[in-house]
Amino acid sequence: MVVPDFGVLEGPFLVAALEYAGEHEGEATFALSLASAGEIGFSAT
Repeated sequence: MVVPDFGVLEGPFLVAALEYAGEHEGEATFALSLASAGEIGFSAT
């Protein structure tokens, strides 16, 4: 997973929750919760 201006997290993740909604004119919002499913690596950007 790439987090702009922070770094890259790599490893197995489980999607614990995903919520999304759409508004008018193509707008969209979302919330994502991930759970670690093993060892996570980090690389700063």
